[in-house]
Amino acid sequence: MTGNAYLRCLAAACAVVLASCAGNGPAPCGTGTEFSNIQCNIFNVSCLSGGCHNATDQAGSLVLTPQAESCQQLVNHVSANPVAAVMGLLRVEPGQPNNSFLITKLTGPGAGEGGQMPLNAAMLPQSQIDMISQWITNGAACTPRPVTPSATVTPLPTDTASPTETPSPTPSDSPTAADTSTVTPTVPTPTGTVQPTPTPSSTPTVTPTLPPTPTPTVTPTLPPTVTPTFDPNATLAAIQATIFTPTCIALGCHNAHDHSANLILESGQSYGQLVNVVPDNFFAAMDGLLRVEPFNPSNSFLVIKVSGVPPVKYGSQMPQGGTPLTTQQVQLITTWIAQGALPGP
Repeated sequence: MTGNAYLRCLAAACAVVLASCAGNGPAPCGTGTEFSNIQCNIFNVSCLSGGCHNATDQAGSLVLTPQAESCQQLVNHVSANPVAAVMGLLRVEPGQPNNSFLITKLTGPGAGEGGQMPLNAAMLPQSQIDMISQWITNGAACTPRPVTPSATVTPLPTDTASPTETPSPTPSDSPTAADTSTVTPTVPTPTGTVQPTPTPSSTPTVTPTLPPTPTPTVTPTLPPTVTPTFDPNATLAAIQATIFTPTCIALGCHNAHDHSANLILESGQSYGQLVNVVPDNFFAAMDGLLRVEPFNPSNSFLVIKVSGVPPVKYGSQMPQGGTPLTTQQVQLITTWIAQGALPGP
């Protein structure tokens, strides 16, 4: 082989080595049950699309991006779903996959628990569900737990310490025990002073503040404003035709099959599902809101859900994952409610 041929072969070999060492994108996902593998294999692939659990949409008030520390949003965190919250379910309860709402959402939620995840997509493979379930069973650690060999060393000092503790220091403790018995007679005097506590008087003062709710004061102010701003086009029929039917009864939403949030907005059913009905959202119900309260848009949960990004406890803005309603559409709903939320023209 000539010198030039040898140099050409050496250069080709070096090129192969350099190509194998060059960066070829992110490292592949692992296959174990560590949370980092769940994030890489499942959440990054199936849960961060438009309208879902990304930092912008935050469906169900849950963000599953690594930047948001998704593990902390799951483990020992109360679900925003009102039915799950009332049942005491956590999103992830360490050691208890059957009590973890995440598993329920992946395998088939019940009535009032929303749609199956991932929404409007195929169910996760059983192997991925098993990966998440095993991670929860193992304690739902957010980071791999280090192996501490010191645990095997600790029994040795305790064995050598036991002979040194056997001599007579224990009898010397008995006189101190006798001293403690003389202290006990002084205990009844503190309990006697605690008995006249002001707590009974404090409870009556809390209850009078609850009955005067702001709802009665809001209702009288609205009817006078209804007359000058009356809009004959603000009817349920118009809202049904221009908003509910084209926007709210899509797959996975408020149709008769999916009835997300236990609400159906199909024609012929929307009125009975909205007017003077307590919302399915636990916190909205606790705050005294109705889905639609006639003459009172400010106390109507429907208006809160479509007017902008609601408080976190009230869930996502509607329509979820879709284009927000226009100002004119929100005004149409608000005016219909302010005029009494009538069922027909």
